[in-house]
Amino acid sequence: MRDSIKGTAPSAAAEIGILESTTAEATESARDGTVTNGQGSTVLAAASTTGLNTTFASAAKSVASGDSTGVANVVGRAVSVLAGNTWNGTTGDSPAMWTLLAAARRELSGAATPTANAEAVAPTLVVGDYDLFATTPLHVVSFYGTPARWPAPPGTVQGVQNFDIKDSNGVTVQSVTAVVDNTNDDAKNGGRYNEILVTDVTYSSGETDPLPVGSIVADYNLYGFGYTYSAIPTESGKDKVSFAIVTPLGNIPIRHTLITTFDAAEYLDDNSLTSHVQVGLANGYYISAARVGTEDITAVGGIPPLFNCIQGQDVFAVYQDGTDTPVPGNFTAYVTTTKDLVGGYTELIMVTDTNGSTNVGTDPGQIPPVGSVFNVYHAWNLKSYIIYAAMPTDTGTDVYLRLATPWLTITIPRIFVSVDATMPYSTAVVPLNNGNLLEATSDLRISGGNGLPPREMITQGYQQFVYKNADGIPIEAFDSDVTTQTLASGDSRVSILVTKVNSSDGDAVLPVGSVINITYSKILGIGTYYSSVPTALGTVVTYQYVMPWGRIPRYTSYNASDGLTGYTYYTPFSEELLPEE
Repeated sequence: MRDSIKGTAPSAAAEIGILESTTAEATESARDGTVTNGQGSTVLAAASTTGLNTTFASAAKSVASGDSTGVANVVGRAVSVLAGNTWNGTTGDSPAMWTLLAAARRELSGAATPTANAEAVAPTLVVGDYDLFATTPLHVVSFYGTPARWPAPPGTVQGVQNFDIKDSNGVTVQSVTAVVDNTNDDAKNGGRYNEILVTDVTYSSGETDPLPVGSIVADYNLYGFGYTYSAIPTESGKDKVSFAIVTPLGNIPIRHTLITTFDAAEYLDDNSLTSHVQVGLANGYYISAARVGTEDITAVGGIPPLFNCIQGQDVFAVYQDGTDTPVPGNFTAYVTTTKDLVGGYTELIMVTDTNGSTNVGTDPGQIPPVGSVFNVYHAWNLKSYIIYAAMPTDTGTDVYLRLATPWLTITIPRIFVSVDATMPYSTAVVPLNNGNLLEATSDLRISGGNGLPPREMITQGYQQFVYKNADGIPIEAFDSDVTTQTLASGDSRVSILVTKVNSSDGDAVLPVGSVINITYSKILGIGTYYSSVPTALGTVVTYQYVMPWGRIPRYTSYNASDGLTGYTYYTPFSEELLPEE
């Protein structure tokens, strides 16, 4: 087993050295009730901890002594469990909770926030007899809004983070870097989902590593109930798979072969996942990795053991069916590979560079042009498969959907294939509420893709916007993570996460951590609008039905910005000033 995965972290993250254990500002808030303003907006009031600087490492040291640690731990756990609404709709943030928070702060004497200490005491994840403690904030490199459809994990941020792994005596036996998927999609009910994929071992005590490179750990917890899953490479070459139901009274291991034979970590310890998938094109050729072990893994997602989703980038070649000899040329592409519990697997490929190949075109045996998208679906290792292909040409897009079997190939008429995966939904202008809008000041810089075209195509990327009020006056310029979706029905979905405010006329209208989710039905002409905006008083949440004749406010307790102000963010853009009026 290797000590690192090639391309350990997304290159963008590595370039700016985000994995150093430097001082970071931990921002957590406890909500205190809700106030509706009559415009479909709800204020989830918060106890702000802005300005209280701490680090995961120093917090871990500070909890070694003093009663304040115990108070902080109790309060931190209470806030973690009770933040948001319970099943019967009673808010977890009561006056009693505020009293408890105030008492904790008095005990701490301002040394650190209760939540920061609590996170240092309570491990991020537990694997067997080992606890994982985060030593850096999550550095976000991509994001999916709640409208995303599986296999894209809805309501998640994906990034890179460092962890220390401690034994039962509290001794650090290993330090690792991992790509991480965190969701607050169920935050309104107090649940949290975390998944990590270990990409690098930065310290080892010399004994057997609890989590070698390629290990996957997933955990979901809702009020003490949930599950934990792990798939860990071993020296024998066979990954160790474990699954357990989590309860307040203890874990219940599940050893059914249907569960334990699902290995989410397969081929991840040597970067060879893309080498084991053939994307048949149903034209006498197939696509696979040009070399073994070269995938740069950039993100993880899914909900193992139901299914898992690995995102990355690799160099691919085109091969003739029945051979392992490539045609001349190769190409670089974003790739998303999924596998599920019942034996199905998919691979989505988005071509980003033809690497100087001269054999480029849409004919069989040619290197596909930049912008081409392929998605293959296999079931139960059968030789039959479904292939979707979309390749841009000078006259449009060559799109086909085929069912290939050992006996015949069936091409679905183009009229029934509505999704053109080469054309992300336009975000040039994004309408907000009250006549405000976002106007793009940059192209969408694509960073990845997901979905199951022709059902839908999901595109991830980075984009800059200027916020304009109803009078068309620029108020704010910012960088963002963006996901767009185009569905077979013609519906569209857009999600935006503000990652950096470049300039603002006064206080930022959309500060870092703000989230916008928009859906639109082409057939019905209606949609939904959701926004969550962190403020000093709490998160302002707006949720509306968008109808042809106006907007209808709708209540929601879901706070998409919950926790996002405590992360750091990658953005590829240089700072740009607010455009002149």
